[in-house]
Amino acid sequence: MRRTVLAIWIGCLLLVGCDVLDRIEPNDGTVRFDNAPAVVRDRVALPACGAERVRPGVDPNVAGRRCLWSAYQERRAAEFVSTQWSIEGDPITSIYRVLPGGAVEVFIDSTQDVWSARTWLRLACPGLSLIEGAPGQPAFGPGLGSQPGGECKETTIQ
Repeated sequence: MRRTVLAIWIGCLLLVGCDVLDRIEPNDGTVRFDNAPAVVRDRVALPACGAERVRPGVDPNVAGRRCLWSAYQERRAAEFVSTQWSIEGDPITSIYRVLPGGAVEVFIDSTQDVWSARTWLRLACPGLSLIEGAPGQPAFGPGLGSQPGGECKETTIQ
């Protein structure tokens, strides 16, 4: 299951997004998902680094990505939302959250991806990993999996 989620996540990062962010609204500096599970809707607001909808002809939000990466490196709380398309063209949204102290939480909405389990996942990770060579640098993902104790804990949320 972890490999599947990681493959989906990496595929999303390298591919392009869609218009799914049209259904979310700002809420006191955060992005809100009205149809998400309570743990996502009621998450603690963190300083917002923005959002992106990466799709053909639309550049990623590099300033937002830099904001989150900088917050992670400085162990400051921050949130960044990225919506990208799966290989089949379905939207997958990831909410990256750098928590106070530097741990990372990622909520992944694959409910509109018909080739997935169509669930919300929560990854609790010890950190972020930089993905060299991916478009829209800095490109990052949940990680530090190569370090002892560095794997993310994955939970399906309702």
